[in-house]
Amino acid sequence: MKVLAVGSSPVGSLQSAGSCLVKVCYICSVTDFGEAFCARGAGRSKGRTFAALFFDFIERQGVGQFCIELSKRLFDCALTADCQLANCQLKADSHMYIHEYKERVRYGQTDQMGYLYYGRYADFYEIGRVEMLRALGLTYKEMEEEHRVMLPVASMESRYIRPAKYDELLTVRTTLREFPHDQHMTFHVEVFNEKGKLCNGGRVRLVFVDMNTMRSMPAPEFFTRLLLPYFPEAAAKTALTTKV
Repeated sequence: MKVLAVGSSPVGSLQSAGSCLVKVCYICSVTDFGEAFCARGAGRSKGRTFAALFFDFIERQGVGQFCIELSKRLFDCALTADCQLANCQLKADSHMYIHEYKERVRYGQTDQMGYLYYGRYADFYEIGRVEMLRALGLTYKEMEEEHRVMLPVASMESRYIRPAKYDELLTVRTTLREFPHDQHMTFHVEVFNEKGKLCNGGRVRLVFVDMNTMRSMPAPEFFTRLLLPYFPEAAAKTALTTKV
């Protein structure tokens, strides 16, 4: 695995690391790419500035969807890992479940500027995860009424990149990056406008709760079974446990 060492100057690092990553993205496919991106000596404000500049730089190059995904992950790390980018591994998208759903911005959801009101993004996050589960073959209603399991929100983070406007058809991309091994599950959400530009991104952490006891519980088998086809490693461990 190659490591790209980045200096403390955001702009200087942007030019050197950006050009290198663009070349790598051209010759590598999504499934076989695995790079570690490191930033040395970047303070809180510098780390955030670097991430924002890098995102804009890669997006302007038009070098393919994978480069855009890569820059988003870097930006995500800068905002959520206390703006420290050291040893941030950017892995391929082979072991995750991704779902997309389209929703149009309605008049009642906008503010005085004609932008989607910032508080409404939580609704889009909910729509994304509800429709993701529906696509898997499970509805919230079924989970609560038949299995007596609910998924309340434990925490939510959100970042605002650019405004979504009235009547725009937005794409809500919801990603489950990790197989739920304990009582928690995290949904990563990205909201794109009609031009494919990222407007907003965030993550929502939910907890499995037994409605009979109102206590947290491990991810139930009826739920994890639906995800096994998308997480080969978890499927292999499950098969091994079953044999034993």
